[in-house]
Amino acid sequence: MKTTLTLLAALGLASVAWAQEAAPATSAERPDAPAAPAFEPPNEVKVVADFARHLAAAEFTAEQQKQIGALFVAARNDKDKNATLLADVLKVQHPELERALGLLLDEKTDAALKVFDELVKSEDAYLSAHANFYAARALAMEERYEQALPMLEILTTVQLDKTMFSGEAMFLKGVAQAETLDRRAAIDTLKDFAKSYPFASERMVIGALHLIDELSYLDEGTLGDVADRMDYSRRRLALAESGERTQDEQTRIVTIIDKLIEEAEEQENQCKGGGSGSGAPGGGGGSPSGNQQPGGPASHSSAAPGQGRMGALHKVARGSEDEAWGEARKREREEVLNAIKAKYPERYRVLIEEYYKSLQEDDR
Repeated sequence: MKTTLTLLAALGLASVAWAQEAAPATSAERPDAPAAPAFEPPNEVKVVADFARHLAAAEFTAEQQKQIGALFVAARNDKDKNATLLADVLKVQHPELERALGLLLDEKTDAALKVFDELVKSEDAYLSAHANFYAARALAMEERYEQALPMLEILTTVQLDKTMFSGEAMFLKGVAQAETLDRRAAIDTLKDFAKSYPFASERMVIGALHLIDELSYLDEGTLGDVADRMDYSRRRLALAESGERTQDEQTRIVTIIDKLIEEAEEQENQCKGGGSGSGAPGGGGGSPSGNQQPGGPASHSSAAPGQGRMGALHKVARGSEDEAWGEARKREREEVLNAIKAKYPERYRVLIEEYYKSLQEDDR
């Protein structure tokens, strides 16, 4: 038999009174305040108070009343428990939420997502928001960012004050935008996160700042851009998502690589044309190319003008769109890898090799 939760009602009213006294008014509540910033995080004390008011009118069993009352008491003096208070109470109130989280722990993500999908439809705004958060986080952990993004957008707008996880939701939103190559939006979101949630976990704050820095210096058409797009393509292929967007990115990757190869060949030919005279102290004039060592003569393995060693990579990059890496003759494949190794850092050589291998595996 369910009864009105009188103990929780008392706790709730006390929390509401405490919150109204402790929580400063937001800019929206101050007529004389300047216009609100683009993003303003919810006041956590007020979030808890509103939740307590929401629960005060609900009905619970005697056992639920006991458990929820204890959670409120514990959260009053424990910051960590306060951070998960809403979720902990909802798990007592709605066993299906607890069951879905158990499925996640057992790595049964798809089964858990089905339960979350139903809970999101609940008329209980707090239950809906928490189900949305846990589902979005699970999708992000599996690199299913395109599915997670719409959910994270709702969590950072409409459902902003319905969980204590708005900061983590905003961080995940920024990561998802970066992983889907929406770099400008990712930078803006992560800046909002870093500014609005300075006391979030160190892992997220440092991660956000690092990603902002990385994205800010990433120019289109560079090897860093290639690496980013290759990772996107790899992720989409792993999810069996080989649609138009994925194909467009693969074409873009080949185009960028092709352009970089042409630039490298042009630079190589210019260096060869200039000779290796004395120039500045320590060696020849201009940057070393191919196997040429700084300050030393060209290697005997250097190709003749017009037949640079990068040419083998052109054959792969300029081949038909459905041509897989493994279809190139073994000799050509070795020439390509040697060319990449000579021209670019090790991490890019491995990245390009793995990318073409993934295309081959996808075609099988």
